[in-house]
Amino acid sequence: LGNICPIIASPKSFKEPEDGIVELFRQLAFYLEQDRQVNELKLVRSVRDMKQSGISVLLSLEGAYSIQKEEDLYLVPILKRLGFVSIAPTWSLNNALGTGTYDVDAKKGLTKLGKLFVELCEENKIAVDAVHTSRQTFWDIVQVTKKPFLVSHTASFEVTKHRRNLTKEQIKIVAERGGLV
Repeated sequence: LGNICPIIASPKSFKEPEDGIVELFRQLAFYLEQDRQVNELKLVRSVRDMKQSGISVLLSLEGAYSIQKEEDLYLVPILKRLGFVSIAPTWSLNNALGTGTYDVDAKKGLTKLGKLFVELCEENKIAVDAVHTSRQTFWDIVQVTKKPFLVSHTASFEVTKHRRNLTKEQIKIVAERGGLV
């Protein structure tokens, strides 16, 4: 059994939020076609799916830039139905949900909309991924979440002093909450 987790990015560089949705569906179509063509690939929608033979594919979204206002939150349950198992609110830069790793004003953290987004992800059984978030956004995710969350790809700040990497305190709280790094 192997697992792969394609990260579908929703970069801020799109001129319109709708462009991000189009790109998301373009990338999703690629993985669905691979799922259809390659008999060994299995798109995972539940833990039971991971127990099947073959290579498990878990869909994840980095940077929910298409969610710019409360009315856009309708996308969260749709992403769940499409098979997404985790979503990171930001992808290095700020958006309407919060501040990312490379934000100039990284102390702002999750916005009011970002907190609603995190709560809606949990309601829809989508794991919140704190990857590429600012330190404050990370700690806001800790405060808002009631379930385990994850940081899908990072390293230790103690080993490599880079703003994307997690401090000992951050790694400890993820573990204490039953999450994954």
